[in-house]
Amino acid sequence: MTSSNSSDVNDNMPDQDILSPHMLQLLAATPVIIYQSLISQSADVQFVSPNAGAILDYDPENFEVDPSWLNQQINSLDRAAYEAAVRDLATNETTSVEYRLRNGKGDWIWFRDQLTAMNTTASGPTLFQGCLVDISAEITLRQKYDESVLALEDMNQDYTDAIDSLVSGFVLTSKDGNIIAINNPLAEVTGHECAHFLGQPFRHLVDAIMPKFAIFEGSPVVQSEEMAEKILQVMTESTGKSVEVRMTTGEWILITLDATSLGGQSAVSTDISLQKHVEEELRDSEIHFRTLVENHPLPAILVDFETGRVVYESPAASRMFGRDEYSDDAFHVQELYANPDDRPAFIEALRESGELRDYPIHYRREDGSTYWITCNSKLVNINGRDMHITSIMDLSEQLEREGSLKKANDILEDAIEALSEGFALFDHNGKLITCNSQYLDFNTTSRENLVPGASYEDLIREGSDRGDYYAHGEMLESFFAMHFDKDGNRKSVRDFEFRLQNDDRWFLYSCHPTRQKGFVITLTDITKSKTMENALRDSEESVRQILEASPIPITVSRGEDAVVLYESPKSKELFQRGDMGPGIVATDYWANPQERREIWQELLNDGEVNDREIEFMKADGTSFWSSYAARLMSYQEEKLIVSTIFDLTEMRALQDEMARQREVMHVSEKMVAMGELLASVSHELNNPLSVVVGQTLLLQETADDPKVAARAERIGKAADRCARIVKTFLAMARQQTRDRVQADANNMIDLALELTSYSLRGANIDVSTNLSTALPNVNVDPDQITQVLTNLIMNAEHALRQKGSSRRVRITSGYSDGSEHVVIKVKDNGPGVPNEIRRRIFEPFFTTKEVGEGTGIGLALCHRLIEANGGKIKLFSQPGRGASFTIRLPVGTAAPEGGDLTLENAKGPKTLAVLIVDDEPEVAELIAEILQLDGHETLIRNNGQRALDAVGLTDFDVILSDLRMPDYDGPWLLGALRDKHPELVDRIAFVTGDTLSSDIASFLKESGRPHIEKPITPKEVRNLVTLLTQA
Repeated sequence: MTSSNSSDVNDNMPDQDILSPHMLQLLAATPVIIYQSLISQSADVQFVSPNAGAILDYDPENFEVDPSWLNQQINSLDRAAYEAAVRDLATNETTSVEYRLRNGKGDWIWFRDQLTAMNTTASGPTLFQGCLVDISAEITLRQKYDESVLALEDMNQDYTDAIDSLVSGFVLTSKDGNIIAINNPLAEVTGHECAHFLGQPFRHLVDAIMPKFAIFEGSPVVQSEEMAEKILQVMTESTGKSVEVRMTTGEWILITLDATSLGGQSAVSTDISLQKHVEEELRDSEIHFRTLVENHPLPAILVDFETGRVVYESPAASRMFGRDEYSDDAFHVQELYANPDDRPAFIEALRESGELRDYPIHYRREDGSTYWITCNSKLVNINGRDMHITSIMDLSEQLEREGSLKKANDILEDAIEALSEGFALFDHNGKLITCNSQYLDFNTTSRENLVPGASYEDLIREGSDRGDYYAHGEMLESFFAMHFDKDGNRKSVRDFEFRLQNDDRWFLYSCHPTRQKGFVITLTDITKSKTMENALRDSEESVRQILEASPIPITVSRGEDAVVLYESPKSKELFQRGDMGPGIVATDYWANPQERREIWQELLNDGEVNDREIEFMKADGTSFWSSYAARLMSYQEEKLIVSTIFDLTEMRALQDEMARQREVMHVSEKMVAMGELLASVSHELNNPLSVVVGQTLLLQETADDPKVAARAERIGKAADRCARIVKTFLAMARQQTRDRVQADANNMIDLALELTSYSLRGANIDVSTNLSTALPNVNVDPDQITQVLTNLIMNAEHALRQKGSSRRVRITSGYSDGSEHVVIKVKDNGPGVPNEIRRRIFEPFFTTKEVGEGTGIGLALCHRLIEANGGKIKLFSQPGRGASFTIRLPVGTAAPEGGDLTLENAKGPKTLAVLIVDDEPEVAELIAEILQLDGHETLIRNNGQRALDAVGLTDFDVILSDLRMPDYDGPWLLGALRDKHPELVDRIAFVTGDTLSSDIASFLKESGRPHIEKPITPKEVRNLVTLLTQA
């Protein structure tokens, strides 16, 4: 070897004299050539490792290297790529290039050269180091792979979209960029199996492996979309380029990208950590050379030539053999052989040539399984002993892939041959590729012509000319035309029936395009089913008249495909199918087709189905429920279903009406229970409220201090409002209609607004009124009309909740001269009532409110109460413009409301003896105080028995009695007076807090005695006493 005369450069050259003889021998035996050159236009060589001559098959005695040696040995076709790689070192620290070198025998050998810039100064690096690896086997493997791919694609291009062939170190993509092969070492880096990536876009692999990258092309890897796109662009658009990547584990890999002959791309991932470490070790010490060997990605062993003892095994070799790395356990290479007798043949071949390339050997694993490897071996002499250094490549995956592909093809061919249908595959030119035996049997007259390469169109035309088919001329051309769409693209043809003219067989024909622009044809022999259909049509005339006269819908259908073979006129009428002709599928008219499949299974098991309620669909899409019964029968070896259907529409409507009536009764019962509860609560509330109202009014009458009188007046107004509210609730809860009286409509409107004022204010609703001041009285039950108005106002408040702002309710009253009715209108500016529900608005239990917000009773009750009082109620509404309810109440001549007790000008005796009977002391004392202020004498008793005792001792002018009292109540006292003191019956009146109960209401009506309701006022008490004394 020679070197340049540059002392600066030579100072950086490794001195071979400092290396141990053992390491020099190991370096000489390694398959990697290390050299260093100047970065200049001539790229003069400064240093070459001592193994270069041996690797290049030169005589070591005559092998000399001058500065221009490398340039002279590079193939002229590759020199430009090499010079470009050297120039690239000015901006990149490392790069790689593949080129051919001439060896000592004159042959061109492929090498991969890993270039690394060194001796960097301010103006850039002045020196670079190269690491030459013989890749002839890899290039040969690539060529063999491409040849095998082309051969396999030629054989299987119509059975599968891609082939799956795994080569060590490769990931292979198809023309469209999808992954079609990936090896285990690369897939394991991502933590996935190979199958996870097959068929996926190359980006899928980039996303999976990018988190393992630390440095890509000299740049730190940031986990981002931009970095992923950059990596993808480099990996897919850099054909013929090599990329260095540092992994997060610290390892370095070299990714070499190449285009395949099929338009795809291959990427070879090679661990170059060894070279990286060698570069460092060459600059520092002997350890660097050891690192180069230890980190080589290919399994390598150093073996004693004569004994077969393994002197050294690389970690990759240890992993392949299943041994612990750096184990000191000695073993012999014969232990790796599946058949140790193969070793002598290997020794003889190596001794004869001194070097073996791609030599196959059958190895055995520790678990007993075997596998094939290929190796490169070179005979070397170390310390006087012959040894061979061997690099190994496992062929298991490659052989397994090839076997799997062949197996898949065999399975596919067996599956096609096993089809009961005739199957034929044609290419994009309409040429036959293959067909199964059934297809040949179906085409007996053209069997000899059905060979690969036969034209589909020619086969059909020849068959037509022979008279095989009924189609000729225009009919035949129409048959060909139906295989293409308007743009001329081939389309699917399904279930086309035709009959052979020569033997009357019927076939079902289907044709479907393939992804390779070819098409597949299937033929199914349907002669038997056609014969059965014809026979069925011949025999059905004998029963057709009976079936068509049946008043019950009858249908006969095939069990398997549900095709209707017959249906009676009543069935057509029920389903509205009319004259739809053949081809009706019964399943299309089942609301739930799954039920039909379940019925079919039940018929197969039991033979019959009875009274099954099924939902069906008519031809217009409407559904109906029916009672379904069916029997299974066999006819000409085919199972048929005979079914009858009874329309349940009317019966279900009757059931729904009965359920609705039950709900009406249920709601009515709840209303009765609620009324009873309200009666009890009102009774308990009325007694203390009577005391508050009465005492307040008395205080107002008797107070001398104007301030006290004013306060009493305010309390009285509040108490009076409470009393009126309680009385209104009682009136609204009554189940019986009271006698109609003359009442002021405006007073009823005011009371309804008073009851709803809090709710309206809380809902931020603006209420306005326009009430006529010259209204005649109306002849109604005022409590019921108040209830109707209250309900309408609350309905308006509910409707206005849907409006964001400007919520308004307007109430007006007026008089219609022509009809002699008072007209009340309640109008809101809410969303209005939709047209489709307006006609149902007064139906019982119809509501548009959410569950829990309405019962559907309100408006129906309003309608009933208005009509019961001789009036009318109507709705006027437009969607989006609010709703307006108009009430018309009759004007009458009945007595004014409460007329019997309005005796303002009546005057009674100055002093009366009054017996007060009430179990509530406060109420009794209140009544006594009111009457005592008028100069009357009073006596209080707390039940009917004690009152009766008092009557026997004193002559009373007036008896005021509560109705509900423990033991002896008001009705008992009235009965006792009739028996013992009938003269006092006209002197008794009642004060009660419960007119809601039906028994109390009945008693008051039957007794004919006057009464007032709690809470009471002094005015009502005085009027009642006056009424009794004037009667």
